[in-house]
Amino acid sequence: LINIELDNNYKKYLYDREVTKVQIHKYDIGYCHTGVYSNRIVIPIYNKDNIVALVSRYIGSNSTIKRYLNDPGSKLHNYIYPELQLDTKKIILVEGLFDLFRVEKFVMDMGLNIEVCCVFGTKLSEFQVRELDLVDEMFVISDRDDSAPFSLVDMRIKDLLEILMCMML
Repeated sequence: LINIELDNNYKKYLYDREVTKVQIHKYDIGYCHTGVYSNRIVIPIYNKDNIVALVSRYIGSNSTIKRYLNDPGSKLHNYIYPELQLDTKKIILVEGLFDLFRVEKFVMDMGLNIEVCCVFGTKLSEFQVRELDLVDEMFVISDRDDSAPFSLVDMRIKDLLEILMCMML
């Protein structure tokens, strides 16, 4: 695993997806040249300061290779990422890490005090439901698929801004 800052091709991949330098450092995003995670962006998932899983995104051009590869045996459905803080009142909940990065960047750019978290998919575990029950307000942005009516990609920034501003009231 290498630091993204050392490899311009992979840094460009992340910047093209609106991942910021701050997020690269905050989430310890790296890149792997060889092995199981070869040619992948790798993101360690922390829980209480311990790495509990690795999520990787293939960035090559071979369409036969699985785009996402998670740590074998990892139980991502047991986590909300990043961990909710005890004083969290309002959150935006997204499905995946790249959704998290994009929405978090927008929230930061707007100077809003709303936590953005991902749940690694569309189905919530009992643990995730218990954790989310502690939050006062939640807005969910889901990906486009058969079970989701809209996607973050389809949402215009001004629409997201209106929703976030309503949450701040």
